[in-house]
Amino acid sequence: DTAFKKNLPYCEDHELAARLLKKGKVVFLSDVKVTHLPRKVKLIRYILQAPKRIRSLLKADLYFYTRHPDQYRFFRHADNFRGTCLSVLFKNVYKTFKRRDLRRITANPLQSIALLVASLIEQLCAWVVIAELLLIYRKSKTGKKDRV
Repeated sequence: DTAFKKNLPYCEDHELAARLLKKGKVVFLSDVKVTHLPRKVKLIRYILQAPKRIRSLLKADLYFYTRHPDQYRFFRHADNFRGTCLSVLFKNVYKTFKRRDLRRITANPLQSIALLVASLIEQLCAWVVIAELLLIYRKSKTGKKDRV
């Protein structure tokens, strides 16, 4: 859909699904699918945007967790935001490559190197970002409000 807004926050589809599930059963139709359109990626720019990308992803995940803590585990591999943080801190590079087909990785070595470098940067930057976000998470558990 060319009219679809770009640059929506991460996890907006999960947040919508969680709200819909509270209203009742969500019916999935096998003939309906979402296709992420191909986009041109400049490798250097992709690498340079890694810190911003991981911060945005983690902030969106924290927002999703604070809105739907009871449903979080249905949308993530972790039971809570803390579990997601631990996964990003220690497994980001591994998970980035695990999600991809080996043939595609070996077919595009330059792209794969850029992906490796970017995911390493994301994992390193996560160590900085997570301290701030865990503090916000902790405040949310004790009832103190802070902006996500």
